[in-house]
Amino acid sequence: MVGAFLTTVLWSFSAIFARRSTRVFGASFANFSRLLLACILLGAYTHLFAPALEWQSFQVLFWSGLIGLGLGDLALFVALPRLGSRLSLLMVQCLAAPIAALIEWAWLGTTLSILQIASGLIVLVGIAIAFRPSGEVKPDALGIFMGLLAAIGQGAGAIISRHAYDYMKLADIPVDGGSAAYQRMLGGFLISAVYLVFEYWFKKQRSRAKSQHAKTYESESSGSINSPRDAMRVPAAYRPSEEALVSKVRAETLAESGNLQTSAPKKSVSESRLRDYLFILGNTLCGPVIGVACYQWALSEQPGGVVLPIVATTPLVAIPFTRWLEKDSVGLQAWGGGLIAVAGVIGLVWSTPGQG
Repeated sequence: MVGAFLTTVLWSFSAIFARRSTRVFGASFANFSRLLLACILLGAYTHLFAPALEWQSFQVLFWSGLIGLGLGDLALFVALPRLGSRLSLLMVQCLAAPIAALIEWAWLGTTLSILQIASGLIVLVGIAIAFRPSGEVKPDALGIFMGLLAAIGQGAGAIISRHAYDYMKLADIPVDGGSAAYQRMLGGFLISAVYLVFEYWFKKQRSRAKSQHAKTYESESSGSINSPRDAMRVPAAYRPSEEALVSKVRAETLAESGNLQTSAPKKSVSESRLRDYLFILGNTLCGPVIGVACYQWALSEQPGGVVLPIVATTPLVAIPFTRWLEKDSVGLQAWGGGLIAVAGVIGLVWSTPGQG
């Protein structure tokens, strides 16, 4: 249970850092960077301090990361800027728990007591009440689809991890949360790297095609595009904006008069870039490194149907931090839903026997 509560706190910070890094670097690069850094940190810990890896359990945990941290987290990073932190977390956390419980029952035969099921449902209802879409952003179809995909990835990834732990216990293999997180991270990193390379290639091809079309239209025109009248000869898809034309004329005028200042305040730019990279570092530590290690620790001791509803309270824990960092205010409805969810968590803790 302690691992589940620690995961909730850490993932609250991770979601905020993830949204900020996504705004600056884009979904694919932000996700790739944090998984690469996580692989380095967790790999150092695993190979220096943790028990030796076992091939059979490694395969299962690798596939768990491929689905949960690869496809699931990539979908979450695409959903974050489209749905906002609160709605993204609402979809993922509320849907992941019942998905995981259903898969665990069908595949592993794990059953929950009536009180555990009722408590889990109370948690999810409380979160749904607290985080009903509040106008933070206008959701779109792609964002909703990616949020659903992220929930499926997290739920399925959690249950595949449970399958690995069942095997490790039967084979008397030591279970280590950090080592398990590292093995999952490798699968997630592979998906992220493949997607990043594909996205880079696709954008490069599209940019090259646009450039070729633009050059064709420019060569057909009588001269350079220096005014809105000249620009009208070029199709709208390749036509510079009015602001760009004004900026160009202004820059040329200042250059001719010798008053153009080409030296930018590099110090402030570099400091801003450093803060941007710190968001990736914070997301890495709170999410894939310490957060996922605590998550794997919790899953090694309790069923997914118990762990995921507790982790689903992540948006509630994030309320004060999103208010502080993202200026996202909440009302009595959010706090009322939060109290309902906390009551459900208390029911889960009371109805679930401790296991170390």
